[in-house]
Amino acid sequence: MPSPPTAARRLPTAALSRRALLHGAIGAGLLASLPAGPALAAPAPALPPTGAAPYVPALPPKAGANLQQSIRALSAPPDPNRPFLIWALGSSYANALGSGRDLIALLRAKRPALPRVVWRQDVGSGVPYQYLQGFAEGGLIPTNPDLVVVYAPGEPADLDALLGRLRATTSADLVVPTLHWRLEDQALWGNSEDGTEVKAAELRAVAKAHGAELLEHRAEWARYLRENNLPLEALLKDKSHQTPYGAWMLQALLAAHLERPAAASAPLRSSHQALNQVLKPGEHVILKAEGQRFDLVVAPGTGQLQIQVDGRSAAEHPALLQGPTERGANNARPSDRVTRDIGPHGLVLERPGALKPERIDVEVIDGQGNFTVTGSERGRLGQGRSTEGFATADGALRLPAQWWRRPAMATQGDRYSVQLERAVTERASTAVDAGAPRHTPKSVELRLATLLPAGAHTLRIEALNAPVTLRGLWSHRFG
Repeated sequence: MPSPPTAARRLPTAALSRRALLHGAIGAGLLASLPAGPALAAPAPALPPTGAAPYVPALPPKAGANLQQSIRALSAPPDPNRPFLIWALGSSYANALGSGRDLIALLRAKRPALPRVVWRQDVGSGVPYQYLQGFAEGGLIPTNPDLVVVYAPGEPADLDALLGRLRATTSADLVVPTLHWRLEDQALWGNSEDGTEVKAAELRAVAKAHGAELLEHRAEWARYLRENNLPLEALLKDKSHQTPYGAWMLQALLAAHLERPAAASAPLRSSHQALNQVLKPGEHVILKAEGQRFDLVVAPGTGQLQIQVDGRSAAEHPALLQGPTERGANNARPSDRVTRDIGPHGLVLERPGALKPERIDVEVIDGQGNFTVTGSERGRLGQGRSTEGFATADGALRLPAQWWRRPAMATQGDRYSVQLERAVTERASTAVDAGAPRHTPKSVELRLATLLPAGAHTLRIEALNAPVTLRGLWSHRFG
């Protein structure tokens, strides 16, 4: 558990010159922000199949063991004004969850004082685990949600790589449901728990290795269908996709896991320290805390803050973050495909210290899928191919071939851009950003630094142009 910070005496300092603001990259492709407060009407509950009993989740003895941080944040939040952020990664099966509306309604039914819940998602048609890490790099990781739900088909090895990356870069609780039964699994019904794209035992092993909460969703579907003498089609609206009730069942199962009691001795990866002080322009505070990421909560306003970490400016810290992959406005648009499901799904920053903040442009230059890679600051970085990938000469930046979706559709002139920015913020604005998931009319959460080495750090925060009210500091550790 990260150690709470200690504050030093405020000292007046000379105002520093203005520089460009660094904004947190929170591009999420498809997203939804749900207040989940009293003003939000609960959706009408989905109805079970005709003649079937309502679904009641059956939980294993250790249900909720890997969700202790989320359980505490939902039942006894250290800061009730802080939104609880859920991020879903996956295929259209994850999109079928309807931005978690049923989940939120179920949680609120048991917790009338539930904090505001925000749901964000990065999903694509038929997207397997293979491409989800690229999605996560551009939206989820910079934002550091409280809870991540991964719902897609795919190979266990790709899920293993994804969960490993999320553990190394976020403090989030991780949830992995087993995939629901589909008509393509019909031949295995009654003979195996596996499916054409499901290896249940391997999925359990991967989730256990990373301390992720496994939801036995597939087994629960099978139990419900058997107990109610229903065919597979009863919970499917086509050959593969869940009916509204089938999607409700997964949310009911997750809600049941989140309703388990908190364990007093469970270690937490995040801690909060109230600050409650005002910095006037030219004044600063020094905070000491342990962790790998630090987020500052302030009152909304017009002020700006200057940040230093461990006595160094943002430029002296090597870590970089990337934003979402942006598609060119003139990219080819095949009639049967969503453009977002074509092309690269993120970059791999192997050696951030050898890179710099800039825009990376990938442009397809012929009909064979060859492409150039160019930095807005450093110029041409090299050439690759959609089926073979790309790496800079020094190996600092890679675009893996396995992250390029539908390479056969690479069309000359297609362009993809990714913005790289420093993981340590130099200047931050206290103005409310309507697109930021943890900005509300009452509080603004600012990312000060992330991807820091584990251990103790010193944060220097100075008010520049207007008074800033400091509300609290969140310290997060990864792993």
